[in-house]
Amino acid sequence: MKHDSFDAYHYDANFVLRVSPLLWLIIIWSIHHTLLLALGAFSNSGEVFGAVLDYAASMPMLISDIPGAIVLVARINRSPAAGARIRWLWHHGITFLILGLSLSTAATFNSYRLGIVNPENPGFWIVAANLGLIAYLALSRHAREIFADFPSPALAVKDDKSAA
Repeated sequence: MKHDSFDAYHYDANFVLRVSPLLWLIIIWSIHHTLLLALGAFSNSGEVFGAVLDYAASMPMLISDIPGAIVLVARINRSPAAGARIRWLWHHGITFLILGLSLSTAATFNSYRLGIVNPENPGFWIVAANLGLIAYLALSRHAREIFADFPSPALAVKDDKSAA
């Protein structure tokens, strides 16, 4: 899929739209519970590890990371040689990210309950960030076009022939 409204630097070597830095941040944010848990495991401070466990180690929080992990796997495998499943996952990436962010928002509401309305509560800012990212994903033409774009399988065939 080619778009005349984007400059050449928006495309990668496979002639598809690059994943923007903002979209990378959204993907990373969508799996931040798992990342925090992994990083907390390497902490030398029991207090840091305890704080990470209190926030990120609940099952609803970790489950909310699964859709983002799926998008990350699809992005890592976004190449001409990718199969139909990876292509399908990538093309539905916005839906997966919105689902994960929505689950994270619900889990955060459940964790912080009535304290969520207080800006001094970290849950308030987590929910605000999630809602802002959901709005961006739902409204952004650029994000929609990135997820609609995937390297042509014909490029994989050409690469195989040129390698021989």
